[in-house]
Amino acid sequence: MIKSWKKRDWKTANGKPVANQELWHDIDRELAKFDSSKLKFAWLRSTVSDAGSDFVDSLLIKRMDE
Repeated sequence: MIKSWKKRDWKTANGKPVANQELWHDIDRELAKFDSSKLKFAWLRSTVSDAGSDFVDSLLIKRMDE
């Protein structure tokens, strides 16, 4: 997704600017710090609960409360 947006100068497939572009730029910069071969992204329904997503949710909630 980000790779495609970057190739299209941060535009969606239908030519519209990517929403929340500043946040996506920040995410792109952070992701560049990691070995991309070890990263895996998966879409999960918000109602799905597993140890990994619950852990990440707890970290995000803690961080947002700071």
